[in-house]
Amino acid sequence: MLLHAPGGTGKTYLLKDIALDLIKRNILVACTAPTGVAALGLSTRPLPGQDPGGIINGSTIHSWAGIGLGTDTVDKLQEKILSFTHSTKKWRNTKVLFMDEVSMVAGELFVKLYKLGQRVRRNTAPFGGIILVVCGDFLQLPPVKGTWAFVTDEWAALKLRCVILETPQRYQDVKWFELLLRVRKAEHTKEDITFLQTRVKAYQNWLKSIEGSDTVIVKPTVLHSKKDDVSFDNEIEMRNLDTEEMSFEADDVFLSYNKSGRRDYYYKLLDDTIPKNITLKVGAQVMLKANLDVPAGYVNGSRGVIVGFSSADSADAGTSVMVKWVSGEVTEVTAHAWIIEDNDAKASRSQIPLALAWAITIHKSQGCSLDYVICDLGPTVFSPGQAYVALSRVRSSEGLFLESFYPKGIKADAVALEFVNNIEKEYAATSERSSAPPTPVGRSDKLHSLPVEGGGKPVRRVGDRLLPPNRATSTATTVTTSSASTDVGRGGGKVISSPKKRFLPPNKDIPVKKRATLVFIMSDGTSEYL
Repeated sequence: MLLHAPGGTGKTYLLKDIALDLIKRNILVACTAPTGVAALGLSTRPLPGQDPGGIINGSTIHSWAGIGLGTDTVDKLQEKILSFTHSTKKWRNTKVLFMDEVSMVAGELFVKLYKLGQRVRRNTAPFGGIILVVCGDFLQLPPVKGTWAFVTDEWAALKLRCVILETPQRYQDVKWFELLLRVRKAEHTKEDITFLQTRVKAYQNWLKSIEGSDTVIVKPTVLHSKKDDVSFDNEIEMRNLDTEEMSFEADDVFLSYNKSGRRDYYYKLLDDTIPKNITLKVGAQVMLKANLDVPAGYVNGSRGVIVGFSSADSADAGTSVMVKWVSGEVTEVTAHAWIIEDNDAKASRSQIPLALAWAITIHKSQGCSLDYVICDLGPTVFSPGQAYVALSRVRSSEGLFLESFYPKGIKADAVALEFVNNIEKEYAATSERSSAPPTPVGRSDKLHSLPVEGGGKPVRRVGDRLLPPNRATSTATTVTTSSASTDVGRGGGKVISSPKKRFLPPNKDIPVKKRATLVFIMSDGTSEYL
C-alpha cells in the first residue's frame, strides 16, 4: 500500500496507528525510515497511565535490513544478511514492513531491498512476500542521491494500492492549506505570489516592532537551505547573549544483544535527534524536540525562549530549564529519554529535549509542525520541493515571515509531478469523493483508495462476509480463521487482519502471494483490501 498525501495531513500518525493495531494482534511488523530522525519519529512508548499494549521501535531501513550503508552489490548484501541469524530472522519473520518518508529512499536502494526480500525469504513474490506499506509525499524532498523509487520496474511489480489523505491536520486555515497545495505542484497563482510578498513586508514590520525592546520574546525560527547558514546564525546569536549559561551532558546507556550491535551506529541515530552535549543561555531561542504533553500543545517543534534555570532539590534530579512558550505560558522542562531498540541492541539517551532554534535547515524541518517561522526563500533554494517543505512547516500564515522571496524558487520535480498527477487522476476516476471542502476538525479523514498499476478490486461487506462488488452472496466463498476488527485510531475506518484469511471467487483459488491480509472498512461503508 502507498499512503500518499501532502504535508500536514497525518500520514505518519495513521501509519503508527495501523502498526500499533497489528502489533496488538501479535503480527510482527517493522517500522522503518531512510533517516535516523524520521525513524525515531516513528517510535512510540506509552506515557504513564496510557495503554501499554503497543510499542513501536522505529529504525532506519538500513539497520532493519542488516545492510550497513547498503552500497555493496545485492550478492554481497545477501551474504552479509545470511551470515547473521538475527538479520535472517528479521527478514523471514516480518509480516508487514512500514517504510516512512519513502520519497527520500533512492531507487537503487529500493531495488536492492526488493531483491533481498526474494532471496533471503526464498520467495519470488515482491519483497519475498512481505506486505509493504510505504508512506510519504513525492512532491517534498527527493533522495539525496539517485532517482525516485517509483520509476523502477520493481515498484511497478508491487502493484501498490494507494490511500490518499486530504484533510489537513496541521492547519486551521483552509485557505492557507489550499495555497500550499498549489505551491506543492508549482501551480501557484499571481494572487499567491502577491500574498507571499506581503509576508516579506510583515517580517520587516516585525523587526521594527522589536527594535530596542528588552522584553524576552519568542522569535520566529529561520529556515535556511544550507547547514552553514544555520550554524552561523545560531553561533552568532549565542555569542551576543551576555546571560547565565548552563551546559547539559546526556546520560547514555547501551546494551548489545549480539555482535552486530555496534555502539557507534546507535549513538549516531541519537545524535541526529538530540546532541550528547547542549549549552543553553537565558534568552536563547529554543525548540522542543519531543512530545511532552500533546493535549497541552507541548509537542515536537513547539517554540519558546529560555527565561531561567532551576536547580533540583536532589543532585540526581539535575537542573531543569524554565521556558516561555509562544502561548505566553512558562513551564519547567526536565530531561527526556529517547530509546532505540531492535534485535541487535538497545540504546537510550536522557537529555534536556531542547535545541537552539534561531535557525534550522529546511531538510531538518521535514516532518515538523512549527508555530513561528522566518523562511529564507531567496536564490539559495536549489532543490525542487524545498520551498513547499519550508512553507508547509508553519501551522498558519500568520506565523510565517519571509526574510527573502524568490518566486522562481517555487518548483516541483517534473517526474514526481507526473507520477502524483497520474495516481490522483486514477483515484478521481475510481473513487467516490466527497464534494465538501476539507475541514480541519479532528482526525476524521475519509480514507480514499484506488488501485495503482492494476491492484485488486474493492470489496463490500455483506453480513459477516466480504464480497467482491456486485457479486451475489450465494456465489462467493470466504475462507477465514478470524473475523476480529478494531478501529484504526481516528482515521474513520476499521482494520480487519488475519495472516490466514483468503478471499476465494467461485471455483478459483487465489495464489498465496495475492491473499488478502489487511482489509480497510471505510467510513462510507466501502472496503479495500491488500
